[in-house]
Amino acid sequence: MNYISLDDYKKAWVFRHKDIPVSDIDAANIKPMTSERAAVLWTTMVSREHDHPDFLIKPIGARKSKTLAKKLIGKMRGKAKNPNFQKLF
Repeated sequence: MNYISLDDYKKAWVFRHKDIPVSDIDAANIKPMTSERAAVLWTTMVSREHDHPDFLIKPIGARKSKTLAKKLIGKMRGKAKNPNFQKLF
């Protein structure tokens, strides 16, 4: 089996957080991978040499990612019509 139930997933709290509601229908469709399946997917599609994103070499633009993220969040705040969106960032 490649997937586990959301109830058995140790980080399922992310999908139950009050600030980011997930409908029951969407929650039923969330299927976390087993550790074994995730490892196969990682080595096949991402990296055979590194087993965690922290060990990957950052691209040149990633060094400025914090600055870019702040700019993007600022633009998103300005365009957001939902007042709850403003509180998230």
